[in-house]
Order: sequence, then C-alpha cells, then structure tokens
Amino acid sequence: MKGVASAYWIDVKGKLDPNGTSTADARGILLDAAAHAEPPLVVFIVYDLPNRDCHAYASNGEICCAYNDDGTCDYDNSGDCAAGLDQGGKQTYSTRLQCLDEYKTTYVDPFAAILAEFEGVVPVALILEPDSLPNFATNLDDPRCGNIGTKNAYELGIAYAVEALKAAAPSAHIYLDAGHGGWLGWEDNLESFASTVASLGVEDQLRGFATNTANYQPLGEPCADGVDCITGPGASSACCDDPCGLLSQYNRGQNQGSTRERNSQLQRLRSRPFSTRQNEHEYARLLVDAMAAAMPGFAPKVVIDSGRNGNPGARTDCASWCNPRDAGAGAVPTAVTRDPDVVDAYFWLKTPGESDGCTALLPSADDEWGCASVDSIGTAAGEPYAPEAGHWYDYQIKMLAEFADM
Repeated sequence: MKGVASAYWIDVKGKLDPNGTSTADARGILLDAAAHAEPPLVVFIVYDLPNRDCHAYASNGEICCAYNDDGTCDYDNSGDCAAGLDQGGKQTYSTRLQCLDEYKTTYVDPFAAILAEFEGVVPVALILEPDSLPNFATNLDDPRCGNIGTKNAYELGIAYAVEALKAAAPSAHIYLDAGHGGWLGWEDNLESFASTVASLGVEDQLRGFATNTANYQPLGEPCADGVDCITGPGASSACCDDPCGLLSQYNRGQNQGSTRERNSQLQRLRSRPFSTRQNEHEYARLLVDAMAAAMPGFAPKVVIDSGRNGNPGARTDCASWCNPRDAGAGAVPTAVTRDPDVVDAYFWLKTPGESDGCTALLPSADDEWGCASVDSIGTAAGEPYAPEAGHWYDYQIKMLAEFADM
C-alpha cells in the first residue's frame, strides 16, 4: 500500500504557497512530478468550499458564509451569502458572488495560478468538492444545507472553480463529485442531482464525475443489458451481489411498470429497469445516462474511489460512513476498468489511513457526525479513538491492509 498512488487533498489555503517547494503543498507536488523524465499523473482533490460538509460537518472547512465566535461556520445565520445589492436593489449573479470572494481570491485563484505554471508539463486530474452538490438532492431539509447561503456558496463556487481551473490548465481533466450509489442511486435523487449540475452550465468543461469519494461502497460488476436483479432474468448474476441490501429497498411498482405514463427521458435511455444502484459500476452507468438526459450531447466519464471498498460486507449498516470496522483497501489504481466505455479509472482518492472523523470528542448526547456508529472503529472496547477528519489513524491503516482485496 505504501507504494500505491493516492490523491492529494488541497483542503486548506495553506497548501497553496505560490513559491512552495515542499510536497506538503500543491506547487511542491507539481514541482516534484515535473522533475521526472516522464512526469506522472497528479490527482488533486479541490476541497475548500464555504460551508463545507454541511450535512455531516465532520470535515468543516476554513471558509464560512457566517462565522461563530470560535471561527466555525454558523449555518443558522448564513443569510444568502450576499455582500450587497446593485443600485436597483435587485440581487444579481455578480453581487451574489461577492460572498465568495474569500473562496475565489484566496483559494481558487491561487490554485489556478499554480496549475497554470505547470500546464503542459505535468498531467493533472482534479476532483471537485466531495460531498457538496449531492446534498441538494437529499439533504435540503437540513437547514445547514438547505439555507440559501450554502446553496449559493456551493453552486456559484463550483461553477467559478470549474471555469477558473479549466482556463488556467486546459489539459487538466476535471471530475465533479457525484456521491455514490447508496446515496444518489434512486431515480428521483439522481434526476435532482443532474438538474443541479445542468444549472451550472459548465458541462463542456468537465471530463465527468467522481463517485464513492472517501466512501466504502462496493465496486461490483456492471450488469449486462436486460438483467433485472430483483425479478430476473439474471438475478443470480455476479453483478447483482448486494452486500448493502439496497435492492430490498426498491419500489417494485416502477420495476413492473406503472400504469401512469412514463415520460422520463432517463427511463427511455436504458432497456433494463431502474433500481437502486447496489454497486458503483451500476451507479456509474445510470449517472452517465442521467447527465446525458439532462444535458443532451454531454457524454461524461467516471472515476471510482477504490481506496477502502475491498471488504464491502463488513458494515452492519451501509449508511455507516465514519471509519467502519474491518474495511479493506480495494482495487489498486488503474485505467483498465471493467466498464471502459463508462469508467475511466479506479483510484485511491481518499488516502487510506486518514480518519473520516473523530470519536474522542463526540457530543455525549447527539452523534451529529455519525462517528459513534456501532460500525465505527473507536467505539468498541480495546480500539483507539479515531482522530479528527484527515488526521492519520495508524490503527485504521493496519486494518485496511488486513482486510484488503487489491
């Protein structure tokens, strides 16, 4: 595992030193890659949106629409994240963007300048803002995600980041985070997400999407057209393996055909029934179809994070996302995939061994981070507490090696 490539998370502004030479920051990483006779691919996670990680907030960032006294984000008083109005009193796109000045000028723009320096020298892939836009498909009832400040920050911030980073580094491949099949694998969730992406108007600058980032969903096998994992034919196929039990949550009324008119373009794109996506290969296919339906002519590709999904049946509840016990490292990064028409690569996007969130400092009465789950390491006797998100967790890296299926 020590010799396997993984992505670099540029999750604080301090990693964007314009004169940096250390591999602790973005420029130093690119400088190191450029020194090779054949520079290797560098994969960066672009991750510092205002009001970051609005639902779980185990990985709250350093930029907020409004601040608490201790410097953390005040989600309850985010307002509309606007700094002002035009002379006519009507809020405009440009004035709403003023609330993003910190993100633009101290994070995205310096990042773009560093990428521009190495354009054409080092190949780069960018994974944009994990766990951001998917929240608008499922978590708008959470006031931290549903408030207009977070919505403006995410949508306008990501649109700006795509445009600025692509302009600075035209050869960079940009993948927007798309959650995973256990989150957005239902038809209504996926269509809602596709609608949000379409509203950004940046699809012509995207290579595609990243799925399963920092998560544990099984890679699985892509199903052949015509396979129905619930009623058959083909229900015994390897592609129907369902360690998370998602197929049992499927609405059979849609599978058998509804009496109401089916006018969804997404439904017409594939001959096989739409169900929850019990593996990331199946989710990737439906994700691509949903985007093509929402944005005709858009043919995105997908990168799947395989860093920690080598033992997908370990969890008692696949909603457990925080340092699950007995997880294992998954497929070694490669561009040789089981579904090359859809999936560009498997890659270790989340660095194996970095914690998802802490158990040591959880609220005693309310596990808002999800890290006190019975599946989370650090909650059973004899297990060391997990550190804060992104910090090294020695116990976890040894566990990932023990249960690896690479």
